[in-house]
Amino acid sequence: MTKTETKQYLHRKVDTIDDEATLLQLEEIIHIIINNSKVKYDSLSEELKFSLSKRTKELDEDRYISYEEIKKNILNVLKND
Repeated sequence: MTKTETKQYLHRKVDTIDDEATLLQLEEIIHIIINNSKVKYDSLSEELKFSLSKRTKELDEDRYISYEEIKKNILNVLKND
């Protein structure tokens, strides 16, 4: 895919997003990528720091759910509703 084709593809994908919160998250991600900025750990809330610490420990202990398993679980929940 050429650079132009990639940009057009991304534009089409963004155009399908209707949720404003998702668009704002995407805007933030793009801003970080463009500016190559990094989030400073000290600027994170205590709740987020705790969550990151907990999840890192779980990963270190091989306690995690694969992406495929998450998709399967979501599909099962949607089928049962």
